[in-house]
Amino acid sequence: MVVQHSTLEIVLKLSITLFIFASTISFAQKSKDRYLTNHPRLAGFKLGVVASEFFRENAERFQQIPNEPYLGITTGLIIDIVNFKRFASQIELAYTMKGARETFINGSETIYSSARLHYVQADIIPFQLKPFGYNRFNPYISAGGYFSYLLDTKIDFTVERTFFETKFTDVFEDADFSTVLSRRDYGINLNAGIKMSGVSLEYRYEFGMEPLFFNRQIKNQLHCLALKLTY
Repeated sequence: MVVQHSTLEIVLKLSITLFIFASTISFAQKSKDRYLTNHPRLAGFKLGVVASEFFRENAERFQQIPNEPYLGITTGLIIDIVNFKRFASQIELAYTMKGARETFINGSETIYSSARLHYVQADIIPFQLKPFGYNRFNPYISAGGYFSYLLDTKIDFTVERTFFETKFTDVFEDADFSTVLSRRDYGINLNAGIKMSGVSLEYRYEFGMEPLFFNRQIKNQLHCLALKLTY
């Protein structure tokens, strides 16, 4: 029953996204503000730096210490679906590194965790608004969603225990979480950027909606600063 509910939820969200996408495209095509292209084409490439972490909906039994984000990269192709003077729709096909570095305290135990997740990801941007319509200097905002598939993972953690003022350390490298780790991930993204004669600098916030672990409400979230080269 849980699987059926999850599948229905995904289909419903995808249907709403496609409806908004189709309605927006229909409106844009009727306008006289056409610019560049009204058919799919390879538009360019992107390379960015990612700062990611895990979002936990429920409080853990361990005390969590604020941590530095996990730094990774994202790189891939940019495909224009349509591109008008003040409006565009895009799909990005990318390789993205996500993960988290976390520290937890439970009494005399301190746990250091490092998770590195490697995804192939499709970012769907159904609407990108360019309010000023300038050709050489064009600020924009956009929103959409993403669907990703987990290619590889590496999770290490270290447990330090203090017993009668003596410290003991256990190291677990490349721990196997394959039975509880979900291989799919999907969520939303919000973007803002500036396009300057074929070069764009874009900030992205991404929030996952699919739990990463079957037995925990832990989700991906990240910030990304990317350089895009388009033609």
